[in-house]
Amino acid sequence: MSSWRDLVRDTLIDLDCESPRGGPFTGYLSSRDLLETRFVQVAAVGHRASSHGRRISKYDREHIHLSVLEAGKVKIFQGDREVSLQPGDIAIFDAAKPYHFVIETSFVQTVVRVHREDLAKRLPNIHDFTARRIPGGKGAGRIASTHIREVYNQLDDISPENARMVQRNLLDIVACAVSDPEPRLSPMFREHQHLLLQRIMWFVEENLFNDDLTCESVARAVGISERYLRKLCSTCGYSLSERILNRRLEEASQRLSYANAVKAPITSIAYDCGFKDTAHFSRAFKAKFGMTPRDFRNCSA
Repeated sequence: MSSWRDLVRDTLIDLDCESPRGGPFTGYLSSRDLLETRFVQVAAVGHRASSHGRRISKYDREHIHLSVLEAGKVKIFQGDREVSLQPGDIAIFDAAKPYHFVIETSFVQTVVRVHREDLAKRLPNIHDFTARRIPGGKGAGRIASTHIREVYNQLDDISPENARMVQRNLLDIVACAVSDPEPRLSPMFREHQHLLLQRIMWFVEENLFNDDLTCESVARAVGISERYLRKLCSTCGYSLSERILNRRLEEASQRLSYANAVKAPITSIAYDCGFKDTAHFSRAFKAKFGMTPRDFRNCSA
């Protein structure tokens, strides 16, 4: 297990790995690159793996990971989200934030590490899609899942002249699958909802640190009723208030993780991230990350 941890760290990301049952551990890992995009195929017996805030490096913050499950069952926990993957499914998780894998049985998966900026150009509200399951059984999800595996299998035969185009096409297909609207809705309504949600999330990101940001102010800014705003956001699996709170806490955790964060008082960080009440900030932070802001900063130092 110690050798496995070292191999995963050197190839992909620094994780704590443990076998809940103890006993012998077996695993296989292979990595290959397509320009700046890294493909890592992982096969192992059941175990658990965790990424902790104190181990997240500046390099990790530059990346988003895509996981394509090929065999077995995997659960991913990140923030307040939980996703269970079946073979063929895809999940996106943010390497800049703590996450936890639970694998009860032997599994095979392909992990694709991409630059955050490259995917964010195609998905401006990338935060909405992390730790979400993209079904790989049909539609755009199946196309993306199959395409990722085929690109990995053909990496040795992709010429340098075509590498950049293949990389761009891969990210375009993934973005298409990730943002694919709900199929049960009419095409016109799906498109309207999708564009409206994009406007809402863009406004939230632009005004995230404004302590007057509320559902009412967002609804007024995009020209819809507050009731419809809440209904629209509920289709994403969370309320807008939860989205605002979680994004502010995520930003605060990143600022607390910075090397020079010790110079900034925790109270200042709370106010800068849009919190009016430092006591509320501390309670919400501990509920999300399992420790106080001060303990989190000490662990990240």
